[in-house]
Amino acid sequence: MSEEIEYVSNVGLVPSELDLRGFDRGHAGLVAALQAADLFWVAGGNVFVLRQAMLRSGFDLALHHLERPLTYVGWSAGACVCGPTLHGLEHVDEPPRGLDPIWDGLGLVDFAIVPHYRSDPPLGLEVDQVVASWEAARAPYRALRDGETISVSGHGLSASPAKRGGALR
Repeated sequence: MSEEIEYVSNVGLVPSELDLRGFDRGHAGLVAALQAADLFWVAGGNVFVLRQAMLRSGFDLALHHLERPLTYVGWSAGACVCGPTLHGLEHVDEPPRGLDPIWDGLGLVDFAIVPHYRSDPPLGLEVDQVVASWEAARAPYRALRDGETISVSGHGLSASPAKRGGALR
């Protein structure tokens, strides 16, 4: 996490870390913590672990109770959870053992997001399996190469190259 904090600091922002493990579902403090920010950056990792943390903490609910729109920046798994489903991502990330995986995404966009498209093996090969599964299901998706972003606002969708990750606004 220190690399991300350094990166964000270098572009003139003042970051603070918000650990979802400190909140239980329904905790009003999470809405207040999110509302105090101008944007939030959701880091990568295992998409199923991240989604589980979002459910347990109530992050998924808190997003719908914010008083003003905020910028959501998702890097890797942080972008993947924005779509309607996590199906297909088991080719890249293993669902946590002993827990039923949460297959529903946050539904912030109506298409699945697959980062690291055409990356070096082995990750690139695994991502190709994800893309193939969505192609076979005729599911809407956007594949992003490393360094590309997606920007979503009330004014539509655009994709462009950038220095880091997949960003959603």
